[in-house]
Amino acid sequence: MDDGTGARAVKPLDTSEFAALMAPFAPFETSPRLAVACSGGADSMALTLLADRWARGQGGAVTALIVDHALRPDSAREAAQAAGWLESRGIAHRILKRAGPAPTGDVEAFARQARYRLFEEWCAANGVLHLLAAHHRDDQAETFLLRLKARGGISACCARCSRCRGRGSRRRWPNSLRNSSRIR
Repeated sequence: MDDGTGARAVKPLDTSEFAALMAPFAPFETSPRLAVACSGGADSMALTLLADRWARGQGGAVTALIVDHALRPDSAREAAQAAGWLESRGIAHRILKRAGPAPTGDVEAFARQARYRLFEEWCAANGVLHLLAAHHRDDQAETFLLRLKARGGISACCARCSRCRGRGSRRRWPNSLRNSSRIR
């Protein structure tokens, strides 16, 4: 279906489709507790909303984890804005603030490592086994190309798999969310 701009309208994911996408990641606890990496962007907000609805339907709960990297002047305000959006939807959230000096080298790689360290520490401290992150096909391609450039070899370029383990948590990237048009 064309909306007149040449863009094709896409049906959003519904609750049953999301439940089917979560099934391969089982087993879950009786009342699953999930953490969702939430930047406040469209992809992570969509994943947070879907995961919250799914977890509540299972008798569980979601906590959205927002990172203030403290690397830009507006980072605290942006984290608070994302927290406000989640608050207005009744979704539990925590802002995790990175501490320490700013990097001198690759800021994006530094921020990514800091972000996942904060996520894994929070999950371990709070007994949360499942960390969801929204990575769609464009993210996968970007990760692959960045690793190819940085490491110079195809064998070191594995983009995120659907199931990876962090320290004490299982990271999850529901496969259909890799098609960003389904969650916008």
